[in-house]
Amino acid sequence: MTPQAFARNGVTLAEVLVATLLGLFVANLGLSTVRRLIDAVDEASRRGDLLSSRRVTVGVLRRELAALGRVGDYVVDQDSISLRAFRGMATVCSRPGPGREIVVAYEGDRAPAPHKDSVELVFSSGASAWMALESVRSETAMCTGRREGGGVQRWTLSDVANDSLVFLRLYERASYHLSGSAFRFRSGSGGRQPLTPALWLDAATGFSVPASDSSVSLVLSPTAPLLPAWRGSFTVSPPR
Repeated sequence: MTPQAFARNGVTLAEVLVATLLGLFVANLGLSTVRRLIDAVDEASRRGDLLSSRRVTVGVLRRELAALGRVGDYVVDQDSISLRAFRGMATVCSRPGPGREIVVAYEGDRAPAPHKDSVELVFSSGASAWMALESVRSETAMCTGRREGGGVQRWTLSDVANDSLVFLRLYERASYHLSGSAFRFRSGSGGRQPLTPALWLDAATGFSVPASDSSVSLVLSPTAPLLPAWRGSFTVSPPR
């Protein structure tokens, strides 16, 4: 069709070209806007994951260290912290006999795990001792020390405890790791299970213990490019 034919119909070739260019410009502008919105959503999601991961990491470590019976129950490396992780507490209900069995009212984060958990025995004098937990079974006897939600159990310890035993704390040997760009938990000889998404640069993330304090400084660093450079230090301290 010739330019004259376009003109006779009320439209010129120049107008068609302008309209086409304007359409392409508007389409490109729309696509750019959509891309920016997607990038903004991705960045907000990444920031949310980072904040959540930081909260989980700091919260878990503070809780674990606060439950330690004494300073020195943990060992810190650059990328890990090994400790006796508190899992529950039991009060003495009765002693069936002079042997290694004891009836307790137990409450905790999980059920006791024989041959995995260790037990700290606390006596009326304030002294304490450590023993292994060899077996656990349910007990039907009544117990005045039982709290709501707790259960009465019969524990078999690795040795005989004296009659001044007041209560027991249940621990497991565990470790927390900042490896593979995530915060991970390991119990016993098991693998390192991730507790957070993989967000951090391993080389810029780790633990340190100030020489003048018993606290543990935790430094987390996110990855680029979706997030601007960020570095934060948190201090988690066990009881003195």
